[in-house]
Amino acid sequence: MTGPVRFCLSAALALIMLACGVTAASGAALEARLAVDGVPGPSGFAPSGLGEFQGQLYFEAEIASTGREIYRLEGRRMVLLSDIWPGPETSNPGPREVLGNLLFFRADDGVNGSELWKSDGTTTSMVSDLNPGPDSSNPTAFAAMGSHLYLSAYTPATGTELFRTDGNSIELVKDINPGTDGSNPGDITTLGNRIIFRASTAALGTEPWTSDGTTTANIANLNAGGNSSFPSDFTEMGGWLYFGATATGIGSEPHRTDGVTAPLVSNISPGANSSSPSTFEPLGDRIYFRANDGSSGIEPWQTDGTNTAIASDVAPGPDSSEPTDLTAVGANLYLTASDPVNGREPRRFDGTTMSLVSDLWPGDVGSFPADYVEASGDVYFRARSEATGYELWAITPNGVELVRDILAGWNDGQVDGFYRLGDLVYFTADDGLHGDEIWKLAPPDQTVTVRIAGKRVKLKRNGTGRLKLTCPTAEETGPCAGKLTLKTRGKVKVGKKRKVVTLATAQFSIEAGQSRSLALRFSAAYRRLLARNRAARRVRAIAAVRDTNGNRARISASLKLIP
Repeated sequence: MTGPVRFCLSAALALIMLACGVTAASGAALEARLAVDGVPGPSGFAPSGLGEFQGQLYFEAEIASTGREIYRLEGRRMVLLSDIWPGPETSNPGPREVLGNLLFFRADDGVNGSELWKSDGTTTSMVSDLNPGPDSSNPTAFAAMGSHLYLSAYTPATGTELFRTDGNSIELVKDINPGTDGSNPGDITTLGNRIIFRASTAALGTEPWTSDGTTTANIANLNAGGNSSFPSDFTEMGGWLYFGATATGIGSEPHRTDGVTAPLVSNISPGANSSSPSTFEPLGDRIYFRANDGSSGIEPWQTDGTNTAIASDVAPGPDSSEPTDLTAVGANLYLTASDPVNGREPRRFDGTTMSLVSDLWPGDVGSFPADYVEASGDVYFRARSEATGYELWAITPNGVELVRDILAGWNDGQVDGFYRLGDLVYFTADDGLHGDEIWKLAPPDQTVTVRIAGKRVKLKRNGTGRLKLTCPTAEETGPCAGKLTLKTRGKVKVGKKRKVVTLATAQFSIEAGQSRSLALRFSAAYRRLLARNRAARRVRAIAAVRDTNGNRARISASLKLIP
């Protein structure tokens, strides 16, 4: 593409963004930057499963020397929790759940199959080889309740059934479907002092069940005659779990349970037709979800458990807006939905009115936003535009703004997996230089500094001396880079003149948390000056330092040279 043509296209795209109220430079409260470069270069380490344990970010990562294992983030470096399957083989760590001061997860050590493991952050061990030998119990569907972790796991004697552990051993809670055919418990969810889950028996099919660890029972046979109701999406609001299920004569509709009963919330699509509710999201005294009443298409709905109604017919008439990513932020519900004019764009519902937040890709094309997360008063999400591809955006009081075009231009930055930890938001992305790595949304980095160590510099016979500089671990947008200059503190006599003399210079680039010993080289003339002039040995080291965020500073320290 020729230069003038490229310029015209860029200018046109910029005008489109401005016309839509989208700015290229973000005024969002947080900025996006690389959190860790775990595998230097463009390959990356494919992080996934971002989550919290003991106030730190844990995740799974693929490293050549360890295979896929669990790591945690410490400052700007990643620390291996344990190489469970030693060497380059992967342990395929699975879902994680915290119970007290322990982190539980599924992993395979290459000897015992895929089993339940635990770690306190320092020591990691297998809880039990539930299915002895190299065969796997494949534990999954973890939920913490009281002093136990509940899970679904397989043994040859029971099939896949409900188990629990206190971290010391694993015990069967109940063989719900007696014999070797398991009940396959799933969607295990904590509600007060009991768990709710779905399980299958030959007599009842797949129905909602409950257990307090001692007593385990079917809550209701919603779809009678051995048919299955297939309950799913258990979501708590006001002491009830709301879920979708198929009941006799009414199809798939919203239900709720307190662990004792499972009444129908509303038959949204009359008769035996199904409204197929899903994607439940609580906000205040209502819970929102997507459903189809048979005349309005798939649209956002709301209920307080008694009164149920469509929240908005975003795509008027029988067309569907296909709402997704329903997310409660403050008093508003954010979601992604389509209409014939604007396409698939971000929406906001305040409990009364549904409004278009922004038409990021003008017309009916759609920006396909996803993964809304709130931080520092703004709402961040990923979406595409014609100018940027899929990138990171923010909804601020000033409108919708591009936070950062991580992979510059029309290519996608592969932004995904948002996880909020304290005041920060972590996510995965690929900027084309570092590969698929972990990034974070954090307050703007507005300072840079280096530390100059020591008070003396001793010169060697070859005319060199060394001075140690440190880039602080807290430097968010390193490396700390720049130029170090060594000057006499005052004017000294050189020939017939008195002047401040620059004795030596050195360039530096130091990663955050690292130190570097700089080699300073003094000319023969300056070595003679230092040997005969005591005043010339009193010097000032001046570091002109910058970082990749554009911050600059001048750091100085008084030193003494020892010739």
